[in-house]
Amino acid sequence: MDFEPFIIQRNQHSIFDDLDLVERLYNNNKNQIIILNTIDRAKKMYRSLKTIISDPLLLHSQFTFEDRWKKEAAIRELDGKRPWILVSTQAIEISVDISCDVMHTELAPIDAIGQRGGRLNRKGRTHKNEHIMYLYEPENHKPYYFDGKNVDREDFVEKTDKVIENTPTSYRLIKSWCDAVYADVKLRKTNLEGVFEDCILFGKTPWEIRGIREDGGGNLIKLRDEGYPTIDVIPDEYWDQIKNMPKKIEKYKVKVPFWWYSKFNDMFRPEEGKYEKYIICMIPYTTEYGFDLDKEPEHTKVF
Repeated sequence: MDFEPFIIQRNQHSIFDDLDLVERLYNNNKNQIIILNTIDRAKKMYRSLKTIISDPLLLHSQFTFEDRWKKEAAIRELDGKRPWILVSTQAIEISVDISCDVMHTELAPIDAIGQRGGRLNRKGRTHKNEHIMYLYEPENHKPYYFDGKNVDREDFVEKTDKVIENTPTSYRLIKSWCDAVYADVKLRKTNLEGVFEDCILFGKTPWEIRGIREDGGGNLIKLRDEGYPTIDVIPDEYWDQIKNMPKKIEKYKVKVPFWWYSKFNDMFRPEEGKYEKYIICMIPYTTEYGFDLDKEPEHTKVF
């Protein structure tokens, strides 16, 4: 608890204003993780980095399970290599066992900052004045706070902003910051007991139970109330390959915001599977990037 594996250095500007620092560290052979609070900003950062280096990696929750599994496998293969840059959302906080030399992250609730720090100089005892977590101003406090309308009511990003400091950081210090931020919070009952009873013998796969999303929830276990509704879709690029293989279809589902379905209705179509109906998303999708709202589809099916 008292080891100080990294230093926190706060910045009063956007992470996008420090791309020159990221490039300089990369040229100095440093492994870096860059964490954005939303998928859109992670994609934007990934695009920006591709103009600087040829091989950044991108991880977020809007990939199919199959593609995300392959990405996580590729990330594990980075062990022992350098330099590399991984761009991610909070999807990295739990699911990937990897360590970087330097981390760049947008301000988030203090418990998320602590989780992210677990990927910086992992198992290190001292920062050696070189393992730094650069902390940047986010565009807004989503997905952790929705302009006062979130059911959590309190803005824990703002409360974190008031306690976190520029300092060599131990996990005992992070715990004290957590105690300060969440001092008056009453824990809300989760559905963990019901999920356990339903799944202990013949239930869902581990992925279906714990799949991590940027709003802090899982597929079945709800750690906090969702800030926005989502729907399960299957990328059109995969449908013809898997439509007659119902056991594989679950691995190709992706949760996307419901407002996509409302705003881009002509980009979705229903399909009949062997046992159930599915929603196919025709927004262009790639294993590198995920869904790309800015890219025109190569074809549009009529139904």
